[in-house]
Amino acid sequence: MSGDILVNAADVGKTADIFVYAEATLPPAPETVYFMLGEGLTISLWDKNPNNLVAFMPNVTLGATQSVLMYSGNFIYPGTLKVFFGYRLTGRSAYGTPVQNGQPIDITINDDTTTTVVHAHATASISAFIEVSDGAEIYYEMSIEETPLLLIHGGEFTDDGLPKGSPSWDPQYQEFARHFRTIRLDLRGFGRSTLVGEHPLDSWVWTETEHRATTDVVELLNALGIPKAHVLGLSIGSAVAAQLAVFHPEMVDKLILASPWWMNTLPTNPVQMQKLNAIIDKTLFIGGVNDFQYSMELMSGEMAGYFPKAEVIENADHFCNRDQPAEFNRLVLDFLANTANNVDSCTYEFEPTDGLSFSEQIQYGKTTVTTQDGCQWTASSNTDWITLVSGSSGNGTDIVTYAVAPNLGSDLKTGTVTVAGKTLTITVPTRPISDVSCSYEVSPTSLSLPVEGDSGIINVTTQPGCDWAASSDTDWVKIEWITINHENGTGSVVYTADPNTTSSPKTGILTVAGKTVTATISSKPDSTEPVDPIGFLTLPNLKNYTFTGEETKILPGMSVESACDGTITKEDQIGRLALVALFYQNWCYTDGRYNHNDYQVDRGTISDTSQLRFDAYRIYEPARKASDFLASQHAVYYRFPTQEDYTVYSFDGDSINKVLEIPASQIDTNQFVKLENLTVSSIKNFATYLFVPSQQRVSTFTELAPGIEGARIGQNVLGEILKYRYNVTGRPFDTKLDFDYGPNTHTNVYSHTRQFFLVQKSNGSLGIVWQDQEDNSIQVSWLGSDLQSQQTTELSYFPNEDLAAATTDGEGVIYYLTIQQGSGISESGGADIARMARLHKVNESGQVLTQTNLNTSEAGLNVVTFGKDNIASLKYSNGKLGLILGRRMHRMSDGLNHQGGIAVVFDANTLAVDKNWGQTSGHSFESILTINSQGTFVGIDLADNYPRGVHLHKFDQSQNHSRVVYTFKTEHGISATSPAGVGYPIYSEISGGGTTYYRWSNDNRTYTELGGVIEASNSYTVIFAGEATPDGRALDNARVSDYLNDPRNIGLVQVRSDFEQASGSGNVVTDDLVRTRGITETGGFYTFGGNWSEQRNTGVVWLTHYQDKARENVSRLKVIKLNDGNILLLWEKWTPDSYVNTYAMKVDEVGNPLTDIVELGTQVRLNRRDDAWQVGNAVYFVAGDRSEGKLELIVLKLE
Repeated sequence: MSGDILVNAADVGKTADIFVYAEATLPPAPETVYFMLGEGLTISLWDKNPNNLVAFMPNVTLGATQSVLMYSGNFIYPGTLKVFFGYRLTGRSAYGTPVQNGQPIDITINDDTTTTVVHAHATASISAFIEVSDGAEIYYEMSIEETPLLLIHGGEFTDDGLPKGSPSWDPQYQEFARHFRTIRLDLRGFGRSTLVGEHPLDSWVWTETEHRATTDVVELLNALGIPKAHVLGLSIGSAVAAQLAVFHPEMVDKLILASPWWMNTLPTNPVQMQKLNAIIDKTLFIGGVNDFQYSMELMSGEMAGYFPKAEVIENADHFCNRDQPAEFNRLVLDFLANTANNVDSCTYEFEPTDGLSFSEQIQYGKTTVTTQDGCQWTASSNTDWITLVSGSSGNGTDIVTYAVAPNLGSDLKTGTVTVAGKTLTITVPTRPISDVSCSYEVSPTSLSLPVEGDSGIINVTTQPGCDWAASSDTDWVKIEWITINHENGTGSVVYTADPNTTSSPKTGILTVAGKTVTATISSKPDSTEPVDPIGFLTLPNLKNYTFTGEETKILPGMSVESACDGTITKEDQIGRLALVALFYQNWCYTDGRYNHNDYQVDRGTISDTSQLRFDAYRIYEPARKASDFLASQHAVYYRFPTQEDYTVYSFDGDSINKVLEIPASQIDTNQFVKLENLTVSSIKNFATYLFVPSQQRVSTFTELAPGIEGARIGQNVLGEILKYRYNVTGRPFDTKLDFDYGPNTHTNVYSHTRQFFLVQKSNGSLGIVWQDQEDNSIQVSWLGSDLQSQQTTELSYFPNEDLAAATTDGEGVIYYLTIQQGSGISESGGADIARMARLHKVNESGQVLTQTNLNTSEAGLNVVTFGKDNIASLKYSNGKLGLILGRRMHRMSDGLNHQGGIAVVFDANTLAVDKNWGQTSGHSFESILTINSQGTFVGIDLADNYPRGVHLHKFDQSQNHSRVVYTFKTEHGISATSPAGVGYPIYSEISGGGTTYYRWSNDNRTYTELGGVIEASNSYTVIFAGEATPDGRALDNARVSDYLNDPRNIGLVQVRSDFEQASGSGNVVTDDLVRTRGITETGGFYTFGGNWSEQRNTGVVWLTHYQDKARENVSRLKVIKLNDGNILLLWEKWTPDSYVNTYAMKVDEVGNPLTDIVELGTQVRLNRRDDAWQVGNAVYFVAGDRSEGKLELIVLKLE
């Protein structure tokens, strides 16, 4: 294959590197791709795990055209190779226009031995600069398609605080480039574009004259010869896009404005709004429902008057393209889809597929899509056993081809292919049973049971479609449940063994799938010595590991990976480790503009007291940071001493954690191995890594049994702290990594669904209910009475449903709630679709006792979205289940899908609804539910508006009472006009310091996290983490503007148990409601409609006194009522964004401290909203570790 690179006239005669770039989706193979450049220079490259291939011909003097020849050897594996060419001027990162006979090529490698060019279309990307009229250089990237789409970024910043620019579109660029000639630029002052004069976007105010940023865009389009384009602007970029449409309407085809917060500043009927109104027919408005800049819900309703096409994206913030890229891309592409060839409306039809018979091989089907020329469409499958081979998208009439996996199970399989909104149903019959030859494996084949009895699982493996049975020859071992999965040949038997009350061991025989399983139960001991209620009387202390440095070196970071030239210099090596710059978009940057430099690395060893020693390296935060922004990260490369499986661990001083595993097949002892995803550019302070053969166990914990380890991790005035770690199959939620948001983050406002639920068997043994984060299966892991054994049982689940809440009756019955994933909110303005929600009741063996589908319509629980940022609280009491559920609801008369909490009581036997009490609070961002001594449900939820505060509830099937017990400050509008288009006067009482506030608000922030509610003497003690001034006031509306404005401290208020009889209402906490004594404070806020809402706090006792919000804040607060009536508080200390340590304190019911604040250590981590339990004289809570697949049980054994 040959082609010419078109050289810009201004570049002829300049020195450049000829550039060949290939994106490969080929599997690893020994074949070589050859690149021949110019006068016979051949470069052979093959990456063992190919992502992209790059070759250069350096220092070429450019002619008007530059010939390039590329040819390749044969491939024997299927895949795709996309190839394009260009040049790079010496000293610049810009490339000229790459072409391959006018088009870049896209090669598909068939599954034979020849290379075949199947189709050619442009998916390449180029980058360059243009100089605009005032001398500034504007950087841009552009793909090669016909219809132009211009992307104008917003004011997003990198983690290092640098303006991000065009990389803001990374979640969109490749997808859009498949359909459009996509151009993304860096506005001046952003990314690689230069800045001449003042920054044009420092303070955006819509003006009646054209903005400089808008002029830059016009000059860019003119320079590229693009007279008209679709235009998509994000955030401040949407203002530039709107101005382009107003001042140059001839240049804008379709207009998309994403997160246009600047519209808040527009008067009700300005000339500019009239101009915008003139382009409504070709404008789409998109925003995130959780946008912190303004109310998306309200604004989308208001903008509907201007823009009929307005879309709100669920679970998205201001940069909604980043938060929900798939949904954002779909909305944009759907809006632009039917504009080609001026098609006003499209109809779609397709022919049904031929019927499929049983086959052990993959079968292929196809269907013809018939529509008008210019009508674009997409196709998708609802199951992983139907794969689209071709036709995942199209324009006009085309063919969709799909592959169907064989059905090796005993049940008919049905799936769908959806094309242009129409559904094609595909069914595959089963294998005839007569075709199956069956053999069986059973595990375990012997059971050693404790004297108190136990339950467990026997696993069966056979061929798909095979049947089998199980039986017991004794009455003390019962077969409770048999599960047979005909589709994959797996199955299980759940058994229960009764306690042995005799003085002799007993033996029984189970017959499973024709195999014998011997069960032996030990005898009752003669001794009456009590069993420790929490397992080991003590555990070994954590093993102590230390790092000893042997050599220190500064690695400059000038080496680059194979995507560039692959050179690793001696200067970037220390011992067996090297640091290498990674490829970013078009190069591996090392000159300090887009990368960090100068990493101090200490080479040494990590050893324990037994003198086990492992190679280790301590890598420090880079001394020199990128001058522009961080693009090329530096990764760790390592030369392993032996070819065997290795594990890389991190060491943080008191724990060793698995980071990644490297199989022997990837190791060449003579070469450096790239450690995927182990990058060091974002290290804070330092990180220490050790490299260990996988067969060697390394842990700070002692192995107690196969798959179980533990250690005594501390001792303090409260008691002894023990930690048990259990291997489980699947991926549990990771407490440290899966929700690592601090008090100063938007996501932390909404909390996070509970992840681990402690339950009990009838014999008192503990279990943990949890959901696998990969396959959504729901498990219960039952722990032995000594905590040194565990048995995990799969519970009934549905793959597309989240585990929302679980509870137990304490006698082995488990109740749990699951809710369908995703959103049921209509994107087209039609009827919303309620989410499926189910309430399950199972016994301790996992057998389903009752299961019911809940009514989630508007007349029922009213659920259209649940997701990970809503909270459900479920408790059992006296044959009833109480539930507080936060969720998004069906669209109301104002056109919005509001969020709120709801209180419901169920009959625990039938799971029928006894009473639906309706809304608790709106919005309801988190909740906690307990039971009082009368069996009544008592809970709190966190409300941001109706009402605004910590909201206390008491309910059962016949009564429901609520009262605000603590309320907090409110941020007010900083523009005179609200999103509703109404003007308001200045709020002079809080204005100042350069900020003017107005008498309206729409503040979703609560500046608070819930802790718990405890029943006390004729009262309830409510505990939370809130923001107060140094003198204890929480209603100062001037102390706002961020998620974290004052240090978060623990507050406590005690109220009378008959709080419904106290005077006052709303957000006013009265003296006759409160039992504790604290500062009395009055205040209030102006509502969204400008009305004054009165607030009052009294009786708040502040239990911690953190004073520097940059260093100390309470988060993840837990509250446990102890057997002596006092209260144990557990919390994590955070900076605004980072975890510091975990602490505890004991207080009485009115907040008098009974101990000092006690440090528990970093081995004790708390989930954001999970509950802690007290059983006997111990407190239990659970964490997860995804890298090692472990559940972690932390036990505080009280003194």
